[in-house]
Amino acid sequence: MLLAFDLDDVLAETMKELVLFHNDHYGTRHSFSDYTTYDHDQLWGCSREEADRRHVKFRSSSYFHRIVPVEMAVDAAKELRKKHGLVIISARPEDIRTATEEWLNLYFKGIFSKVHFTNQYDLTAQPRTKAQVCLKLGVDLMVDYALQHIDVCEAAGVPVILYDPPWNRNGREDYRVLNWVDLVRKIEQTELSRGRKPAKI
Repeated sequence: MLLAFDLDDVLAETMKELVLFHNDHYGTRHSFSDYTTYDHDQLWGCSREEADRRHVKFRSSSYFHRIVPVEMAVDAAKELRKKHGLVIISARPEDIRTATEEWLNLYFKGIFSKVHFTNQYDLTAQPRTKAQVCLKLGVDLMVDYALQHIDVCEAAGVPVILYDPPWNRNGREDYRVLNWVDLVRKIEQTELSRGRKPAKI
C-alpha cells in the first residue's frame, strides 16, 4: 500500500513546542491539554491574522528547531517502510521545505520517499487540499490529526485514520488511534481487509 502521513503531531511533536513558545513569548500559561481546538485565535484571544503571524514567528524560532519525533514513530515507520510506500503530506508552507527536509533527514532518513506541502497555512501561496494530493499520488491510506483534513479526504474516497491529539476529540471514534501501536494495528487491519499479510512490528 501507499501510506501517507501528516507530519506535525503525527510524526513530529510540534504542538508541545508551540505551547512553550506561546507561553514564553505572549505570557499565556497553557498546557498541551488546553489545546482542545485548532482555532488558536480563540484560545489565544486574538484575531486569525494575528494567530497566523504568531505561527510564522514560531516557525523561525529556536522552539521550532528543537521539535522531536512522536514516541515510537521512528521505529514503527522503519518497519512499515519494509512493506509499504511511505510519503508525507503536510499542510506546512513551501517556504520551510528546507528546514522540514533537514529535520526528516535527521530523524527519518530514507524512510519517506517524498514530502508534499499543501500550503494551507501560507499567507501568500496558493493552497491545495490533502485529498487532491492523495488522489494524484494514488494514496491507499491517509493518517492525519486534523478532522478537517480527514473529512475532506474521506469525502474524496481516500481511506483515513485519525491520530489523537486533544483538539480533535469531538467525534470520529471509528477512525481514531491513540498512539503508534494503535496506528500500526489499524494499518494491519486495513492490509488484512485487502487480502495481504500484516507487517510485524
